[in-house]
Amino acid sequence: MAFLSDRDIFEKRGVFFPNQNADFANTTLTGRLRSPQLQGSSYELRLGKEAYISGGKELVKLGPHPGNGVCEYILIEPGDFVMLMTLEKVEIPPEYMAFISIKTGFKNRGLVNISGFHVDPGYNGNLIFSVYNAGPSGIVIRYGEPVFIIFFAELTSEAAVPYEGGRDKIKSDEMNKLTGNSVSPFDLHDRISKLEHTTNLQWGLLAAATVGLLTIVFKALFV
Repeated sequence: MAFLSDRDIFEKRGVFFPNQNADFANTTLTGRLRSPQLQGSSYELRLGKEAYISGGKELVKLGPHPGNGVCEYILIEPGDFVMLMTLEKVEIPPEYMAFISIKTGFKNRGLVNISGFHVDPGYNGNLIFSVYNAGPSGIVIRYGEPVFIIFFAELTSEAAVPYEGGRDKIKSDEMNKLTGNSVSPFDLHDRISKLEHTTNLQWGLLAAATVGLLTIVFKALFV
């Protein structure tokens, strides 16, 4: 297995990204590569048209022009589980597979990928990422903003049983799995701190009541 370089990805752009030729329009292999998404050994994927946030919230429609139910960005609060769709559609031939990740800038803010980390040979469609905000503050992601990274690797031979099909939307059964209230580590810390404070207060009141009771008993016995 060998990973593809930027030159390889560029040369096979019509295979991996058959519907995104416009993204490579200003890219050249003479001198410096000018595509902002094409890196040394990877390609950046952008936030697409759908997202779903845990807690029973509605499916968020995203687009470049907000209005009529379409949003320009999403806000992922601490503790939220979210499903994000890529803007790009990818096609993985049977002799290749791909690996996916989140860009370092979003990782450093606490965004964690909790879905799969690879794309099977034969997959054809948008990618759906399940992510979790483990950071201390909300994370804003705009439509069309590069969030993910994909790497391509060539297999030693074609897959005998490649994946069939792909995705073009977030399914309702997947959204149902993310219903319910989310709790972040910071929420848990706050709740534990409040519980400790309440417990300490209760013990303090109990100790004061015990001392008062003992005082009354001793007075009754020795007076």
